[in-house]
Amino acid sequence: MFNSGTCKEDESKSFLRKFLFIAILVTFGIKSQGQETASPSLQKAQFIINIISPSFSYEARLGRKTSLALKAGVGFGVTYDSYDGGQIDGDFWPYLMADYRYYYNLDKRVIKGRSTSHNSGNFVALSAWYSNQIPNPLSIGKEYAWSAGPVWGIQRTYWNRVNLKLAFGMGVVKREGENIIPWPMIDYSLGIRLGI
Repeated sequence: MFNSGTCKEDESKSFLRKFLFIAILVTFGIKSQGQETASPSLQKAQFIINIISPSFSYEARLGRKTSLALKAGVGFGVTYDSYDGGQIDGDFWPYLMADYRYYYNLDKRVIKGRSTSHNSGNFVALSAWYSNQIPNPLSIGKEYAWSAGPVWGIQRTYWNRVNLKLAFGMGVVKREGENIIPWPMIDYSLGIRLGI
């Protein structure tokens, strides 16, 4: 018997595999172009524990102005359904996020005397996000979702530890049992940078 839900889930996983494959190819293509000697440069790697929307981030330098940022965390949502007798429902969902970033204003920040330490700068990125809801005992079934698209963002590190990131753009989202639709992409984090 044919199960359309499995087919849609396989289609979604196939898209994510293709997206990650292309991101890896682009990453190795940029790394193979050789060393860039101009300054400033991004931090080799940094780990961040995010306080808002509890998560853990890792950002690795790929080139002088490019990086791959990975984020894993847990979100929480509460809904109120007035059509279902006023039922209040809450769910937790783990999520994974990946950004391929290009920091475009590092040179200008240095000229103006502003800091670029710990990847403080503005960036454009190709961003992808995946989540698989953990249902509570009142929910029925699991629900996955993914989104992908371009974003613009800023990242700043204050006092050598406090990291702030804001990013937004327009992409697409695909939820279990639904069609792909346009969707605003918004990401924000406030966290503590670990390490030296």
